[in-house]
Amino acid sequence: LEKVTRRMVSENKRHYTKDGFDLDLTYVTARIIAISFPSSGQQAFYRNPIKAVAKFLDIKHEGYYKGYNLCSEQGYDPKYFHYRVERMFIDDHNVSTLEDMLKFTSSVRKWMQQDENNVIAIHCRTGTMICIWLIDSNQFDSAKDSLNYFGERRTDTSTSSKFQGIETPSQSRYVGYYATLKFVYNLNLPPRITGRCLTPISQNSIGRCHPEDLFISSPTARSEAFPAPPPTCFAFLKEEERPGPPQRLPAPEAYLTPSPAASAADRGPPSPSLSLSLSVPPSRGRPPHP
Repeated sequence: LEKVTRRMVSENKRHYTKDGFDLDLTYVTARIIAISFPSSGQQAFYRNPIKAVAKFLDIKHEGYYKGYNLCSEQGYDPKYFHYRVERMFIDDHNVSTLEDMLKFTSSVRKWMQQDENNVIAIHCRTGTMICIWLIDSNQFDSAKDSLNYFGERRTDTSTSSKFQGIETPSQSRYVGYYATLKFVYNLNLPPRITGRCLTPISQNSIGRCHPEDLFISSPTARSEAFPAPPPTCFAFLKEEERPGPPQRLPAPEAYLTPSPAASAADRGPPSPSLSLSLSVPPSRGRPPHP
């Protein structure tokens, strides 16, 4: 009954069923082991019993394994694994910060370099962190290939066609961010993106104007991003000289002016001074700074 229950909970994840073991455990590579949470008490009825996991690792990789507990919700006594367990706190269905990803791969790298027989056993947030290590260790040079490989290794297609890969789009995206960190930023965090405050220098009457009445055009692409319903006002980006002595603006600025179609009655009294904050999102594929 316990085996049936564990199979139902783990669905069609590949199990290790040799040498008297039946564990939710997969060799992603010869040195990378993906496992479900090593449990005790009632949880051991439907998840990997911690004593069985410890027995497996001691038999197969005695003295050469290190565990990584990436679960923020619960822990266990590291004595079962001879205190060779490193813990990182990552919430379920979430991603690690880029900074913690770099700490994780640095730790794994040091462990793997100590002995060619050393292996790692990872549980919780398993797919994300294994995929970034596959990239870090040059086994794959793209997030897509790493993600596909992990999913194929973790999936038992003999029981179901459900793909047991990474669960959420954000987790997949952060694997891509890590690939960028490695191949573009040389495993360094990217520089912070700073915003720029744009203040209109023309205080025209814009009347009954609300945020939804505006559109903003990109100063680089000059393309409309957010259409404004007429007739109250519109925003545009323009290069022109400031009032007073001639002085060319260093960059396009934002202006709010009444729409030509709006009458004086529609516009109403002049609005107070207005400042706009322009937030520029990261370009596609560029990792955000933590």
